[in-house]
Amino acid sequence: MKIEVIEEKENKLLNRKEIKATITGFEKTPKREEVRSQLAAKLGADEKKLLLDEIKQEYGKKQATAYVKVYENEEGLQKYEPKYKIKRNSLLKKEKQEKEETKVKKE
Repeated sequence: MKIEVIEEKENKLLNRKEIKATITGFEKTPKREEVRSQLAAKLGADEKKLLLDEIKQEYGKKQATAYVKVYENEEGLQKYEPKYKIKRNSLLKKEKQEKEETKVKKE
């Protein structure tokens, strides 16, 4: 799998970088964990501060586009991103994750 950064924008208001990248060289759409770990290594960022917002792949093409947000700190990520995106990226803090699991069990 090859990842190439197309566009990188600095969002100073939210203390993050917004990155668009293309992903090539795969058989099926890659898993979020794989893309996150390779992007973190390529960008030199901490995986706990990197949120993979979306992966789009056109039908029949062996190319996907990813939209990624890299925050300066974990608190900003937890504050500005919706809970479902944080959970999808396995970035929920353990305390919050335990609370949500007990909440689901009670229902």
